Amino acid sequence: MSTWSATGDVTARLPYRTIGSATEPSTTDVQVWLNEAEAFLTGTLQSAGLPTTYSEGSVGQLMLQAWASDYAEGRVRVAWASAGGDGNNDDGREEINRFFEILDRIRKNPVAFGAELATGDVADAVQQVRSHVTDTADKSISAGDFDPTITSTELF
Repeated sequence: MSTWSATGDVTARLPYRTIGSATEPSTTDVQVWLNEAEAFLTGTLQSAGLPTTYSEGSVGQLMLQAWASDYAEGRVRVAWASAGGDGNNDDGREEINRFFEILDRIRKNPVAFGAELATGDVADAVQQVRSHVTDTADKSISAGDFDPTITSTELF
């Protein structure tokens, strides 16, 4: 079972269709998609140096719940669209694309997402500016190696 979201969070977004144990897709399918979304989010948060646990009802948990539910809702809508046999029906793809765009945005700007998730706990490594001058532990470069060299020659 996923930590941030539940099947009921997805079914509440789809009030005019029934999702149950014997429907296609089923509540089991929805739970699998929520687990997938949580795995994607957890991996992305880990790679960005952000916390992966959030207390129930916290801003971070509610945001992650909404994002995981977007992914699962999109998968449900895609399943319904494909069952209808209409190859031009793109229902659900917007939710899935939005989910993966959020993952990309987390990777590109982990500091901002750390603030948005209200953790206040962004790893120092995420915030550092890296260069040869500040990261010379395993290199034979000294700070003076980057000093400008200015020479002049007479043209006449």
